[in-house]
Amino acid sequence: MPEFHGRWCCRSSKGWVVTVDDNSNVHLSNPLSKTQIQLPSLDKFTHPQMSCEPEKPRDYRYMCKTALSANPISTPDYVVATLVTNCSRLAFYKSGDEGWTTLKNEWGPYEDVIYYKGQFHCLSNWGVVVACDLASRDLPKFTKVSPDTNGRYNKMYLVESSGELLKVVRYYEYHPEYERYLERRQLSLVDKDFDWEGLEWTTRTSCSKVLQLDQNTRKWIEVESLGDQVLFLGLNCSLSLPARDFPQCKGNCIYFTDDYLGKKRSIDNGIYNLEDKSIKPYYPNSPTWIRKPIWVHRNLW
Repeated sequence: MPEFHGRWCCRSSKGWVVTVDDNSNVHLSNPLSKTQIQLPSLDKFTHPQMSCEPEKPRDYRYMCKTALSANPISTPDYVVATLVTNCSRLAFYKSGDEGWTTLKNEWGPYEDVIYYKGQFHCLSNWGVVVACDLASRDLPKFTKVSPDTNGRYNKMYLVESSGELLKVVRYYEYHPEYERYLERRQLSLVDKDFDWEGLEWTTRTSCSKVLQLDQNTRKWIEVESLGDQVLFLGLNCSLSLPARDFPQCKGNCIYFTDDYLGKKRSIDNGIYNLEDKSIKPYYPNSPTWIRKPIWVHRNLW
């Protein structure tokens, strides 16, 4: 696809792909209609204070997760929400704005963001879910909609499935050498010449757990089965689709891509079966991708 040449295809939401080029230009690109919408560049972010790492405005990883409120073609007043890499704070762009606005509140940093029931919902890395109404012209307010979770997991995602709000917990197993690297880093004993990224694999998905938010009690309840639904996780805004509409996919399964950005190669891709807890590749002899693959849903508005 010529429109993607020379760009990082870094995130996707509702059938649109977020691309960033070497000049920090950001676009929404529709791979089917070939439509291009230019967004404010990475240089137009109001960078958060107290960053935990130096700013890297030209780095494609700066935008960690992105979610759209509506189809930007049919809805002129759309909003784009994204998590920025430094402390994973929420930033947003409203159509017509000259730049991005970065918000700060007590619940960050965040793991994920989705648009659910008219509001953006953000998932903190401690399991708290907060809702933010960015459609209002007033200063956006955050409302806590779920409690935190005991302990921290390796990776968490939010996804809407059949009208319900789900939280998916993705557990990793670590390469033994990488575990020793983490232990030594905690003790400030890291060998600067140790090439932990050069290991055959650093992390790999071992299992997943699905939780559903009880709208009455605001508590998370573990889901034993997804039924006919199929979940798609990764750098994209998470998807839930019925297997009956996609005969190539199997219901009650989670299709995941490698979104662990510490690795040079993408190797942690597969299908997790919620029934028998097994993991298998998409197809025999699955290749190792140089870049991180992204799910793109042909959204029919």
